[in-house]
Amino acid sequence: LDAIDSTITKAAQKAVADLVENPPAPITDMRRADEHRTCFVGKNTKKMYGEIWADMPATANLQNRANSTSSFFRQRANMDS
Repeated sequence: LDAIDSTITKAAQKAVADLVENPPAPITDMRRADEHRTCFVGKNTKKMYGEIWADMPATANLQNRANSTSSFFRQRANMDS
């Protein structure tokens, strides 16, 4: 377990090294991110309110921001399978 922990620690440090030296802009909006605002209603309800809800993040099927997913960090640490 110590070997696994050591490997993961080294990979994690490698993955974020340049982000530590050159950090991204600070987060100014602490509300739930738009890509995580999902509408949990039935398909008929979505159809009924489709036009009204057209501009709402919960119904827009937004994609994740680049460089913010776990796969991004796994790739940077050469840990992707």
